[in-house]
Amino acid sequence: MPDHPIALAIIEASGLPLAAPSANLSGKPSPTTANHVADDLTGRISGIVDGGATGVGLESTVVDCTGKIPAILRPGGVTKEQLEEVVGEVAVDPA
Repeated sequence: MPDHPIALAIIEASGLPLAAPSANLSGKPSPTTANHVADDLTGRISGIVDGGATGVGLESTVVDCTGKIPAILRPGGVTKEQLEEVVGEVAVDPA
């Protein structure tokens, strides 16, 4: 879940749940500015919402909550330990 007011406003205005990947090509570092996004994706996207530089330059943590025990599919800014403080046991997908 983003913590930027512009991203939160877009989600709220849509009236729908939204999921989106990082704004970079696979295998490239996570962008931290709109210029990084433009360098990677110009000609591949219709536009960029520039809310300023990001506070964190890490990928999002992706967690699968469909099983009995939540499983981290991709480590990121939220650590396993932080998740365990809230939900208890958390597994890490070996892939």
